[in-house]
Amino acid sequence: GDIMQVIKIDSLLLINDYYGDSLLTVFNLNNNKIERRLLGQGDGPNELLSPLEVLLLNNNLWILSRPIHLLNHLSTQSIHKSPKLVRDLQAKTEADCFVPLTDTQFVLSGFWKKRYAWMNLQKSDELK
Repeated sequence: GDIMQVIKIDSLLLINDYYGDSLLTVFNLNNNKIERRLLGQGDGPNELLSPLEVLLLNNNLWILSRPIHLLNHLSTQSIHKSPKLVRDLQAKTEADCFVPLTDTQFVLSGFWKKRYAWMNLQKSDELK
């Protein structure tokens, strides 16, 4: 695949690929081997459409599937087990990139008049 992003968590590298059957690969730096592949390409459970934007906050990997504007997360502890992708929010179609502020609040950049929006998983509001 084509690497878009690399995130380090302890001795693991999470590689965000643009192409391929697996969009997120976990590489173990201790043994220099691929530990597992996460997030298949598609519309099913634990699948998303590329390109992805992946950010780490606290114990979660927050993942925005840009083509469908879907914000999701995976627990970092689940990377070693059977990870379950949680679909959190259908973002507005103007959304392009995001920054998690907390586990429920996000700032999204995109194609709004003021360029940014604030989203809350408990209530979707836009910055004015």
